[in-house]
Amino acid sequence: MTLKQFGLILLLNITLVSAKAQDWMSIKDTTDPVVVLTSEFNNPYRQPLAGMGWEDGLHISENGLYLYCTYVPIDFLSFALNGSLPNNFSTDYLRGADEFGMDLMTNPIGADEWLHSDILYASRASTEDAFEEWVLSDMERLFYSEGAPTPLFDGETVMWMSFTSNDNPTNNMDIFIIEDTEANPSGIGTAIASPITTDYNEDNPHITQLGGDSLILFFDSDNRPGGLGDIDIWYSISEDDGVSWNEPVNPSSLNSTEKEHQPFLHFDQQKEVWFLYYSAVDEESGKLAIFRKEQSAENDWDNWEEAELVISAGNSAGIGEPTLTQNGDLSFVVVYEDPELNSIYDRFDSDPWMAERKDFSNLSSEKESQIQLYPNPSKDLLHLKTQKSIERLQILNSTGQVVHQQTQDFSQIQIDHLPAGFYHLKLISDEVMTLPFVKN
Repeated sequence: MTLKQFGLILLLNITLVSAKAQDWMSIKDTTDPVVVLTSEFNNPYRQPLAGMGWEDGLHISENGLYLYCTYVPIDFLSFALNGSLPNNFSTDYLRGADEFGMDLMTNPIGADEWLHSDILYASRASTEDAFEEWVLSDMERLFYSEGAPTPLFDGETVMWMSFTSNDNPTNNMDIFIIEDTEANPSGIGTAIASPITTDYNEDNPHITQLGGDSLILFFDSDNRPGGLGDIDIWYSISEDDGVSWNEPVNPSSLNSTEKEHQPFLHFDQQKEVWFLYYSAVDEESGKLAIFRKEQSAENDWDNWEEAELVISAGNSAGIGEPTLTQNGDLSFVVVYEDPELNSIYDRFDSDPWMAERKDFSNLSSEKESQIQLYPNPSKDLLHLKTQKSIERLQILNSTGQVVHQQTQDFSQIQIDHLPAGFYHLKLISDEVMTLPFVKN
């Protein structure tokens, strides 16, 4: 994510005032983003690993076990809005945030210091645990900035780690790819070829596997020719597993003359539809908020329904960067502003937050009492007990693809051929029921 995308949203009137210590913990403890879709999401909370650095470009993995962010150990928004230079930050902007071993000195101009962003990584053993500690990822580089990390997992391996970098002659943001890496990614990667990469900005990528060798890439740009507004969402499709990409499309049903950005494509297995989550300005508050649009028709990526407001900023300065796990838990970024404006150098902070999904299974209590699926998680075999008549069953992966089907002997379901991950068992008869399970 570029700082422009938050900086242009917030109404700033920066004046130099006497500096005193900000009570950031009090500010954070009294900040309340507001869940609008209360039937789907629980109240949001700040992640325990949140610190005093700028944690942005957030992404949570589909299985919910890995978290990534773009990191700078200062108030990056104030730094950008004040027009400061990458080699002029420590005197005014350092505020005790952890640097995680970042190299903030190597640079191309021989300066004493150099500010850039690196990607941090966190992990947890179970979704019942908390993310507790950031680690500087093995993608660490010197004076270029990396951001918007978005892994596409295949089991425990990251098939594609997409991210953005300004590693090019004109320092614009391009989308890079690292193939076949670990959950803690390593490597420099290469920029996706034309027609994705241009001399303009391409930012906030999200690649999703649609089936077979078919992939879809969503991203945003604030200056790519053909856009409808200030920041627009684009998409491109690859039919050969990412070797080549179609000319990006700017769907008018997603974009307007305002800002739509930070796209994340999510298949909702409970509703069995695709949603595009994104950030845009909430007209009522004038702040950045999280919206979503439902796909109008299957396999139609050009047409989307009316926008739904998912979470509003509440009393925060703005929120954004929505990403979701397979079961629909929503990870996002919250930006805070010091209400007393104590310093133009320490005015903002950003942290990772989470809003967990409610009642993911669509089985009623009565239906649940009629069916048992065990063990869950399972490595190789599921057992199903039910009094209901079943015509066939299907297993759906995180993108809604049918990866297994049975038309008889429903008491046992072999899953040893499936990659580790989160799935849904779909039981089809005179009605349709779904049960989530984990393959480990």
